[in-house]
Amino acid sequence: MIVEPEKKHPSLTRDHILQATATLVLAEGPSALTLEAAAKASGISKGGLLYHFPSKEALILGMIDAHHEGYKAVIHSEKVRLPHPDAPGAYHQALINAGLKIFVACSDHAPGMLALVAQDQAAIARIQQAVLETQSMCDRDGLPKSLSNLILSALDGVKMRQVIGLPLPSGAEIEEFHDLLFKLIDQAVQSTAQPSNSRESA
Repeated sequence: MIVEPEKKHPSLTRDHILQATATLVLAEGPSALTLEAAAKASGISKGGLLYHFPSKEALILGMIDAHHEGYKAVIHSEKVRLPHPDAPGAYHQALINAGLKIFVACSDHAPGMLALVAQDQAAIARIQQAVLETQSMCDRDGLPKSLSNLILSALDGVKMRQVIGLPLPSGAEIEEFHDLLFKLIDQAVQSTAQPSNSRESA
């Protein structure tokens, strides 16, 4: 009896291509990214690659989407670990935890990814869409808009240091940065709750 070789699920193959391509860009730079190189790095034929990503642009967009979905998954994981995951400010706390972990873990990837998408309007639009989705979640998190903007700007500042190749803060400085942002969230939540508590006691 002839046994047919087991075929991988399409989503597994797609994920493998995206991971292999990201590794290629990190190792050899964005200029090395071609469909042929991505196929070779993934260990599949170019035809197999084109089945999942019919163009280089589609491959880049796939990488952006995969990064964003991974980022959302980390945020969700951090949120459910909080003592009060449904309380005001919890999404911002999870965003801070996830953001600082990802920035430190992926510091080598940022410049290459920026160079990869800098001249691609479709890629820039996809990143903008992802940022607006995060902004929308922040807007529903119960914090003052000014504080929400401050937190997002602070995290963007750390990200920009990665992008332009500046050293990240030390581990101790990252912890202080984290604790300061959490303190601001706690103060905002407490000051918002105090007026209603005062009226109830009156």
